[in-house]
Amino acid sequence: MTTGENGKRGSPTRAIRRKVASFKLGIDAGDYLIVEINGRVDEHDDWLDATISLRAGAFSATFDACLVTSDFPQFRARLETLFDRLIGSAVFDTIEGQLKITCVGNGHGGVAVDVVAQDRAGDGNELKFRLAIDQTFLPGVIADLRNIEFLYPNRTPRVSPE
Repeated sequence: MTTGENGKRGSPTRAIRRKVASFKLGIDAGDYLIVEINGRVDEHDDWLDATISLRAGAFSATFDACLVTSDFPQFRARLETLFDRLIGSAVFDTIEGQLKITCVGNGHGGVAVDVVAQDRAGDGNELKFRLAIDQTFLPGVIADLRNIEFLYPNRTPRVSPE
C-alpha cells in the first residue's frame, strides 16, 4: 500500500513519465545556465518544451521556452570540434530568439560562454552575461546533448537548399 495524492492510503497512483533531459554550462556555486527539456510540445513535430534556469552575478531567472530538435546536433558537433582543437566557436541559437549561447575557445583550454536569454519570444526582457569555463566541462555537455538528440530525434526531414 502507498499513500495516494489525497494523502490517504490506497492503491499506487500512476505517474506520467516524461523523458526529461538537460545540459548545463557553469557550476552550482557560481554562474550557470541550465537548459532542461521537459518534452515535446506535440508528439508529431520537432518543437520541445524547455525550462531555462540561469544565474549570473546578482541575477537569476527561470523561464519557459520552446526549442526545436534541430537546434542541438550542430551545437554538439561544434562543441566536439572546440574540445578537440581548443580554439574556435560553437553557437546555439534558437529560432524564437529566446536563447543564444556562444562558446569561444582561447586555444589554451579556456572557454568563454556568452549567453543572451530572452524571457518571451520576440519582445521579451533580455539578459546578457558571460561564463568562464575550461575544456574539462565540454565532454559532459556533449554527452548531455547526445542524450537530448537520442530522446528527441528530428522528426521533420531537413530540406537541402538548392
